[in-house]
Amino acid sequence: MTKNNNQFEAEERFYSELFYLSYSGLNKLLYSPRVFYKQYVMGVKEEKLDVHLVEGKVVHCLILEEGQFHNQFMIIPSKVPEGNPKIIMDSIWAKAKNEKIEALELGHFQEEILEMMVKLNYYQALKTDVQRIDKILSEENIAYYQFLQKQTTKTLISSETYEKCLEMTDEVTSDESAIKSLYHGNVDTNVDIHSEHYLTTKLEQYAFYLKGFLDRLVIDRSKRLIRVCDFKTTAKPIDKFKETIEFFRYNNQAAIYTELVQKFNQDLHPDDQWKIEFHFTVIDLFKQVYVFEVSPATMIHWNALLHNDLEKFNWHYVNKKYNLPYELAKEKVIL
Repeated sequence: MTKNNNQFEAEERFYSELFYLSYSGLNKLLYSPRVFYKQYVMGVKEEKLDVHLVEGKVVHCLILEEGQFHNQFMIIPSKVPEGNPKIIMDSIWAKAKNEKIEALELGHFQEEILEMMVKLNYYQALKTDVQRIDKILSEENIAYYQFLQKQTTKTLISSETYEKCLEMTDEVTSDESAIKSLYHGNVDTNVDIHSEHYLTTKLEQYAFYLKGFLDRLVIDRSKRLIRVCDFKTTAKPIDKFKETIEFFRYNNQAAIYTELVQKFNQDLHPDDQWKIEFHFTVIDLFKQVYVFEVSPATMIHWNALLHNDLEKFNWHYVNKKYNLPYELAKEKVIL
């Protein structure tokens, strides 16, 4: 990877500050060191937010952060565009905000729209630029862009998405095992419940820290129990969740959160270690709900896998090499 001045400057900024590694950051590097470098070192943020991720955020908020929905989301009257049209308009809006020209209409950015369409290989089979522009300057897309001009930092969702998320929320909050796992509606004064709880810890053997926002952290003093509950929505049937764990490396997320809580527990109860549990509360595309409890033996195995991956991350981080995945960067691979 040949570096230019901008990259050297970005690296200098990145390495001049303490780095707090999250599950998503580790997963990004394991997926592609180059993608990690672009997003975390160069600071080029991703603009795309898939529909299923938005739905997951909404359901998460409705269940775990009651009363915060209208602070985080805004419902628009028309349907929110999906796929490439949304990517294009979000990119144009980011440009407009950056250049302080938010008041300009979407049609002003035809040149930028055409450039994005080429980049995305979107409607390139059409013969003229006029035909391509017409695909973007539809009534629906213009209405969406006008709504972007009115909103602040909130995520926009359609009324259809909102109704769907309400149905999913009802399924979870009416499931006995989910209610018990999440301590939903708990009134016991011996129980402290925290949602989106931020924790960090220093890893003695590495130059970076770990961090995480825990969906639900429950401290049950009467049971001397600390439980971490992570809420997941999945596009696969509920009985395939084990495969989903492997695909998205949710085992690393669980291990990171458990390590954070172990340090939290040591600080909270230095002479009296409490039991720590980890649960995945999952709802699938058929609105089936299940609580997957993680056994101590499984967590020990996952912790070993995590530290193997942390060694990989540390190699990239220390050597400042992000051009290839760890196994290929370290040695010649012969097929």
